[in-house]
Amino acid sequence: MINRLQIALTFILFVTGPSVLSRAGDLRASDLQADPSRLLEQRLTAVEEKLRQLEARVDQALSFPGNADSARTEVTSTAALPDRFEILDQKLRVIERKKELEDEAAQAGDNTAWHAPVIATKQNAALFSDHEMLAVDDASSSPLFGHVYVCNAAFRGTAEVIGRGNAAPEPIVVSYSADGGDTWGHTQLSQSVNNGQIGGRQDCAVNTDSHGRVYVFWDGTDPKTRTLAIFMTVSTDGGKHFTRPPTVVTHIESAGIVDAIGDLTFDGQAGARDGSFPSVDIANGAPTGEGATDEIVLAWTEGPTPTSASEPNEEVHVLTSTDLGRSWSHDPIVASPPGDRPDFPAIAISPDGSDVYLTYMAFLQPWQSTTADPRLFQGVVRHADVDPTTGVIGAWSDLHRAPTGDARGSSANALVDEFLGDYNYVFATNDYAIATWNDARNAADCPAIDSYRQDVVDGTAAGDANDPTRPAPQQACDPTFGNTDIFSGSYPDPTP
Repeated sequence: MINRLQIALTFILFVTGPSVLSRAGDLRASDLQADPSRLLEQRLTAVEEKLRQLEARVDQALSFPGNADSARTEVTSTAALPDRFEILDQKLRVIERKKELEDEAAQAGDNTAWHAPVIATKQNAALFSDHEMLAVDDASSSPLFGHVYVCNAAFRGTAEVIGRGNAAPEPIVVSYSADGGDTWGHTQLSQSVNNGQIGGRQDCAVNTDSHGRVYVFWDGTDPKTRTLAIFMTVSTDGGKHFTRPPTVVTHIESAGIVDAIGDLTFDGQAGARDGSFPSVDIANGAPTGEGATDEIVLAWTEGPTPTSASEPNEEVHVLTSTDLGRSWSHDPIVASPPGDRPDFPAIAISPDGSDVYLTYMAFLQPWQSTTADPRLFQGVVRHADVDPTTGVIGAWSDLHRAPTGDARGSSANALVDEFLGDYNYVFATNDYAIATWNDARNAADCPAIDSYRQDVVDGTAAGDANDPTRPAPQQACDPTFGNTDIFSGSYPDPTP
């Protein structure tokens, strides 16, 4: 028996004709050479208009059965009735082909192929976003495939207030988009309080599994223990709502020591900034979701930071979950060798859950009490096999150790201390991984700056923009002072 929706659909197409719809996805690059954007938009607009007409008339036909019944004699002689999903598929073909051509144009250097930037977070004079992380639901098995998520710490207070060392409310917030980033919604995930009893929170990470669940992690103070912890919360509706209260995954000991300037540093006085924060990845089977184990891997730098070679040093710790974050491996895995002091680790697991990769900056000396001695570090990339059936991670080994550089050759804008950003990343496929890390191999140390920084540490130099003793790097330093880089490499799976 022909149902009323089929009758209505056929009636609409009988009246309006399917020609525009049937031609909508039949696009070739040669058809679009003159003005591909204009022709694609015209074709897409035509499809969308037909769909709007279709949906309106279907609603009308279903509301007034006589309208549909009047077409019964026409549709009963039709061997194959049109399916609305086929029409929607035509629209998708247009969109996909449009995206393909835009991607091709972008890769060819056509800047007009990029969409204009969109502000994803709420901003004003007393609200700024820090340490943002982005994730795309990239497994087509997910019902929310293509959704985009950005998490950040939303500092609330003017720069003048925060810049004077005052605590400011700083909740973790996630922004979410279901239309490719054109429009955004916002959900606050944590409390905002930041005071002497409960400190603030920072350093979020966000990722998705093969079923569209969104996982957000961050570090902050556990109000029950007043100690540093990594938190997690999960959404099943595209970021609109999350589990509450957030779960404490583990308590951690932060790396770094506060120097005389008041900064938490990893390598010494007037050194590079530091902090222990979560890096997360999920074996979600991207791009199709096939073979996904949805194992979650979580990594961070565990302190303490040593001031002598005889003291224990930092390690990369890794926890895993094979049950959607409900429980975690009992003891953290140590993923760094004893000789490394790992800073800012990033972790990735292959989509099929069979390999895990890690990158970080490895410092080779303890925390330095003066600026006189070298502070060598190098980028490191490591790998371990994973048993996809159990989620157990095997032995770790090096894939790459970069040439060393001296962190003293880096600099913040004010020159009073070093700067190495927390911008290390690694991304894995089933066949290889791509890693990026901060690198100082091309940065020369500047003795004049070292002496000036020591004066600031000792309190004999003001360290501000009006300080007459501040050296001019162009005259006092090697031309490559401050020439830090971000290096990258591609590394095939060593055990395919």
